[in-house]
Amino acid sequence: MDDNGQWLSIADAARQLGVTRQAIQGKIKRGTIEHRQDNRGNPIVRIATSIAPSIGNAMGAMPIAPSGPGESVPVAVMREMLDRQERQHAAAMTALRADKDAELARLTHAHQAGVNALMAKVAALLVERRERRPWWKWW
Repeated sequence: MDDNGQWLSIADAARQLGVTRQAIQGKIKRGTIEHRQDNRGNPIVRIATSIAPSIGNAMGAMPIAPSGPGESVPVAVMREMLDRQERQHAAAMTALRADKDAELARLTHAHQAGVNALMAKVAALLVERRERRPWWKWW
C-alpha cells in the first residue's frame, strides 16, 4: 500500500467496490482504472483508500451505514441513492400528472368552444335554408 491507494486483485477490488469482476475488467480494458501485473503475471488494480466513502458522497448521499446484517458499505450507499432517486421520480411524476391534467382541461375547453362555434354555423345555415324559396318556385 502506498500514499495513493492499495493494489488489489480484480476479485478483491470488485468486492471492495461492490461491483462484479467483469466491471473491473471492463474498466481495465477502457483504461479508466490504473492497473499492472503482479509478480505472477496476474492483473492487479490500484484502489484509492478513500474510494468507498466517496462513492455515496459524490452523489450527495447520507452518511454511509449498512442497513442490514451482512450488507456491504457500497450496497448501503447504492440503496440510499436508489431511495433518493425513487423519491425524486415520484415527485416528478406527480408534477407531470398535474401538468397533464391542466393541459387536458385546456384542450377540452378549446375543443368544446370549437364544436359550439360549428354548431352555431350549422344552425344559422339551417335557418337560412328554411327561409329561402325552393328553386322551382322562383318562376
